[in-house]
Amino acid sequence: MSRLTNRISIAFFLTGTLGFAQDPIPNGIWVAPPKVYDDAYLQTSLNALKASLGNLTGLDQTTLTNSLSAIQGATANSSGIAIQAGGPGTSQTTTFAPPAASTLTDSNGNALTNPSASGAYGTTVTGPASVTPTIPTAPASTLTLPSTFGSSAVSALNKEMQLSYQILNTQLLLDGSLNDTIGKHRATVGFTIAIDPPESLRKSLKNAIAQVDVTLENPRLASGMPLDPPSIITLLPRENTYDVLGMVQHSLSIGGGAVLAGMVNLGASWGFNKQKAYLYQQQSTLAMERRDDPGRAGFVWQFRPTLDREYLDSGTRQTFVQFSLPDIDPTQRTGCVAFVTVRTYWRTMNPKTGLISGDRIEPRIQTFPLQYFETLPISKTVRVTDIGGGNVSVLATGHFLPGMTVRIGSQIVSPASTGFQLTSNSIEFVAAAADLVSGGAYLVGRDGHERLLQDDLEEETRACQIPPAPRYASDDKAAAVVNAAWTSPTLTRASHTVNTVEPTAATPAKFAITLDLHPFSDSQTRVKITLANPPHDSGDTTGGSPGINPLVTVIGGQVFGLRNAPYLTKSADQLELLVSTDLLRASNKVVVQRLLGGAQPSTSASGDLTLDQWPRTNFTVSGASIVANSDPLIILVSGAGLDGAKLLDLALGPPPDKCPPSPASGKPAAAPSGCVADPKPCFDIKDKQPTYLLVTLRQACLSQSKQFFVTKSNFLPLAVTVPSVKADPPKPVNLSATVPLGSKAVPITGAALDQITAVFIDKRPLSYVLSLDKNTAVLSVPPDLTAVEGIRSLDILLADGTKQQFLLTVKKRSN
Repeated sequence: MSRLTNRISIAFFLTGTLGFAQDPIPNGIWVAPPKVYDDAYLQTSLNALKASLGNLTGLDQTTLTNSLSAIQGATANSSGIAIQAGGPGTSQTTTFAPPAASTLTDSNGNALTNPSASGAYGTTVTGPASVTPTIPTAPASTLTLPSTFGSSAVSALNKEMQLSYQILNTQLLLDGSLNDTIGKHRATVGFTIAIDPPESLRKSLKNAIAQVDVTLENPRLASGMPLDPPSIITLLPRENTYDVLGMVQHSLSIGGGAVLAGMVNLGASWGFNKQKAYLYQQQSTLAMERRDDPGRAGFVWQFRPTLDREYLDSGTRQTFVQFSLPDIDPTQRTGCVAFVTVRTYWRTMNPKTGLISGDRIEPRIQTFPLQYFETLPISKTVRVTDIGGGNVSVLATGHFLPGMTVRIGSQIVSPASTGFQLTSNSIEFVAAAADLVSGGAYLVGRDGHERLLQDDLEEETRACQIPPAPRYASDDKAAAVVNAAWTSPTLTRASHTVNTVEPTAATPAKFAITLDLHPFSDSQTRVKITLANPPHDSGDTTGGSPGINPLVTVIGGQVFGLRNAPYLTKSADQLELLVSTDLLRASNKVVVQRLLGGAQPSTSASGDLTLDQWPRTNFTVSGASIVANSDPLIILVSGAGLDGAKLLDLALGPPPDKCPPSPASGKPAAAPSGCVADPKPCFDIKDKQPTYLLVTLRQACLSQSKQFFVTKSNFLPLAVTVPSVKADPPKPVNLSATVPLGSKAVPITGAALDQITAVFIDKRPLSYVLSLDKNTAVLSVPPDLTAVEGIRSLDILLADGTKQQFLLTVKKRSN
């Protein structure tokens, strides 16, 4: 745990190595006003660290397998002793001779000559020389221990399990407790601490640690009700240590020698050597939570001298604390997230035992407010530029933090998206207008919380006043003196203010619309929308110039009011547009709203097409045919949506005057009784269903009526062409002929003889040949037919299935 925490603390420490100008403080410890940081960034980093820990495992199969044959220990005992003894030495002989001649001097320094040497001659025999005791050297050990050692497999497994449990323990700490998550929001605060031990306290601060004691207290609600105390989640750094190498060596050597009876030499020696080396940690920074008064949370940071220094090094330390606060109603929130009281003092430490005294040296108190900052993105103004093709470029200004994205429906627009630009006070992106009105645009903070992108949000300013200094029963008299810089009238008047983002605008009148539809063509409908209490609109944006969140009309997911589908006319209280009739038929709801902002009563209104407005089905004519060639003619008109259809008045005129003209003048003669214009209509509807109409047409109107019109509410009239009426085929004429006796061919003359399909005589068919002009047909008759004079009756069968009688007269040829 300590090693992991060190890694975190070093990372944060490096970010705060820059110092700051400080006022001279008597105790040499100065804490700058704390700063509030974005907790989402810290939480994201902790989550990444937790994920990295999840990739680690304390179990290693190779280590466990190798430990099965490892030597766990060895013992080698060796001892050495050296004993030395010696007897007396042999006798020695000394020979004496007279001294050599030499020059002597008297008392005055005058040289005297000794002419001859004098002395005794001979040899002297003496006993053995004196004996000096000696200490022998003990023999060295020649035993060697194994060069490698290791834990047993079971011990190695236990150690790896301990490491695995420690990893899980750290992951749980990084994940956070439910007590600090459910119903809570988190805050991260940074403290910049400058330490510069003053020379005036040199004697008192020897082997002393600097301690910064912090107390957090929730502000009261706007109603005056207290809140639950804050809860400490994470202290950074929690611990910062140095690895120090310690070495200890013990060496002992004992030796002695003696001479017995002046003749025997005895000596002995013994030696012992012991060395020990180990690593240990020295704490330079230590964070600890502590108990505090009810309603408050407290913790301390201790900064200790290291590497056997007697005084703490001067410098700047950067520390952080993450704590949780109860969620509160935004209307009850004040301008402060919490109040901080910082007490700084020194405490002496025993360098041998590491124990710290309870005496406080030069205590001081500072009080700070922690401002409330809304980390959710807030947009103040929105500019929309129509870039064509149903796409728009959106530029919003406001307060934005790095890492923010935009959610449009299920699509996330991020810095990797085309056209996305983000600064601290603006964001710009490109999107389809249809996506904006269907899914809305939401600004997503890096903590995952989001807010609807809209304009005209107003910020509310709330003051964050510095509270009175708290009272601590354990403080001495010196600690009760609050730093004068934080109680001066100047700073009290210049109280901290923060901006919250709760909209506080008066409730506007409800936006409403009314609809009026008129047919424009066979496939389009003109829709007129009347606006009541519309939101502010800067005007037309289809020209490419930016607009302030313009009004658009949405029908069936299609957006009108942009360059690809502009309004026909637009005013402050009315919109007109052309809409596909098929689109209106598929969707009976019309919505007018700001392009951005969603369905809010003040910026969005909808209207439903009523049954008489809503074209539920098509109104079309696919064809017409005569089903009865009678008087009147019966015409079948087929199509769709024909129920409810009517004949246009133009098709109801009376027929022309039928009175016969006068031969003399060419004008109608005086109308006899009953010769008047017929008032009956030419056309009438006999039956109507959704898919057909039965229309009657008087034969008397046939020559002047080539078309008639059918109409239906909210649809343009449809023209129907009267199908051509086939007249009865002309009947063959001259259905009689006279031929002489014995004739073999009988001519038939007339018109439209092509209508003849067969000729019979007494049910016997006769063959015939039709001329090219179809006005003559020559029958081939048997001889018995013309052998006797008389009249013969032939049956002629026509194409319409009728029969006509042909009379053949046979006579003698006249002379």
